[in-house]
Amino acid sequence: MRSSHPSKMRSARRRSTPLASAAVLAGCALAACGGSSSSSPSHSTTSASSTTTATAAASTTATNAAVTSSSTAAQAPAKPAGALTAPGTMLKAGQPATVEFDTTLNNGNNGPSYRLGLTIESIKLGSISDFNGISLTGVPKGDVPTYVKLKMTNLSSQSINPNNLDPADSVQAIDPNGDADGNLIITGDFPPCQDTSTPSPFAAGQSFTTCETYMEPTEATKIGWNGSNATLDSPVIWSP
Repeated sequence: MRSSHPSKMRSARRRSTPLASAAVLAGCALAACGGSSSSSPSHSTTSASSTTTATAAASTTATNAAVTSSSTAAQAPAKPAGALTAPGTMLKAGQPATVEFDTTLNNGNNGPSYRLGLTIESIKLGSISDFNGISLTGVPKGDVPTYVKLKMTNLSSQSINPNNLDPADSVQAIDPNGDADGNLIITGDFPPCQDTSTPSPFAAGQSFTTCETYMEPTEATKIGWNGSNATLDSPVIWSP
């Protein structure tokens, strides 16, 4: 993950199998001091510290599927002019791309596809000391944070409902094995990397910026988009 609530709890993916398969994708949940938390299914929790707590949430989701309602399908957006960035394109932070966001209906049929403008603005290695006083559950010992700032624009002619599947969740860290790892779910304030919810609805022509935190054994140097059928096996990738 990204609503109008004061704090965010968004489904994310973690340690998935290779991109060629539809995998079980899990996320970690982080509750920051002073923020209210949204309800989310949790597999494990930690006892509260004096400042913050963290829980581990998991979801089983195909990385290219957004479950949308039948009413959404009835108004499938027309794709605007403009070339899509080719799958597998390698970009540097700050370079923009035009990507496709594919969705799936409740009945399993293909839903509408949306066109997005996406720029990974920066990729920066953080420090585990940024989490002092925060108990992390579900994050492998030794992992370090990478902070990724991004800008996303809805270039389609129709709104997107991020409550079905947040398009920002298709921005993932690509590890050395080619697996896609989801962002740390953050609620409340986290000054090193302030996570902003995707507008709901995400209107045609609307843009937003946010910062995502990825926990990896080393700095995440490949940040990929795999939110379409074409990019599932061959993401568009940004590097520092």
